[in-house]
Amino acid sequence: MTEKEMRAEMTEKMLSGEGRAYLDAITWKSDRLQWLLKESETRNKKLSEVTGIRESSLKMYESGWAKPGLGAIIKLADYFHVPVDFLLGRCSEREDNEIFEHFADYFMVLRDASYDAYLINKYAGDDYIKSDKVFSWPYNLVENVYRVEGNEAVECSLDGLKEAISTLTDREQRIVYMRYREDMTLDEIAAEEQVGRERVRQILAKACRKLRHPTRIRLIQYGIAGTEKLRELRDREREIVVREQELDDREAAIAEREKAQGVPVPEKEKPAKPDEPLSNLRHEIEDYDLSVRSYNCLKRAGCKTMEDVAKVAESGGLLRIRNMGRRSAEEVLGVLKEKCGLDYSALYFAA
Repeated sequence: MTEKEMRAEMTEKMLSGEGRAYLDAITWKSDRLQWLLKESETRNKKLSEVTGIRESSLKMYESGWAKPGLGAIIKLADYFHVPVDFLLGRCSEREDNEIFEHFADYFMVLRDASYDAYLINKYAGDDYIKSDKVFSWPYNLVENVYRVEGNEAVECSLDGLKEAISTLTDREQRIVYMRYREDMTLDEIAAEEQVGRERVRQILAKACRKLRHPTRIRLIQYGIAGTEKLRELRDREREIVVREQELDDREAAIAEREKAQGVPVPEKEKPAKPDEPLSNLRHEIEDYDLSVRSYNCLKRAGCKTMEDVAKVAESGGLLRIRNMGRRSAEEVLGVLKEKCGLDYSALYFAA
């Protein structure tokens, strides 16, 4: 007998005789489903997609207007990783307390594990490692922010992402959560916010642009603690660069003084003059606290380091970059002057 035939026979037994009596005797605890949905931050739409149970049926199960069959109860229990008896109110008090106390943390671990399977599905494409426990939030938002392509994976710290989103306006936060966490359509959000569908799209696009700023990207990627550590390391790196520059200047001053005093300096010991005023040009533009607009404009123009920015500024092409207005250009020129010792202001603005 094949597995399919065995399942058919089991189903037939459950729907007749003792099986039917058991189904009729089921006591459905709708409040348990309500609690699970709330604690796991799962919407009926997402639960329907994963379990195959119709969304309208789930709403009736949640409200207590209808009682699910055994098959639906098993699917719900499998999804939330709780015993079937928990949904039926048949667990012991000790088992109930353990689930109520630790479910949120336990479910978070399951979500992280399911995301690993999701990455395998997406990037490896192995049909034998498919997972039916796929959660789109928060990785749908992170992927949109990172704009990943091909086999490029994403990194996300949940506390860092929450902190980054908190820097947005109240309206942007609401719409981001409705769109990405609650899986609401643009039309549903438009009705909720009482604005047009296109306006919702614009707000989402602006919020994602803000989240792409280097300071927020670092928060999303490394978290609050990791970002602080990264900032300390970069500050230390800058201190080392400044110290090296001071030593080079000191050696150059000593060489000049010895030359003035007539002390011969061997050719091989002559200090080499640096090509650039400061070695800060080697730093990436992410290392400077540029505004969102200035940063996005420079990235769009293909500028990765301050040396790239300096070349564009020297050629007079700064204001030809798309969306680079006068204020943004002044900010970039100010950074070049203050951090790198390069003043190109005269090429753009009259004194």
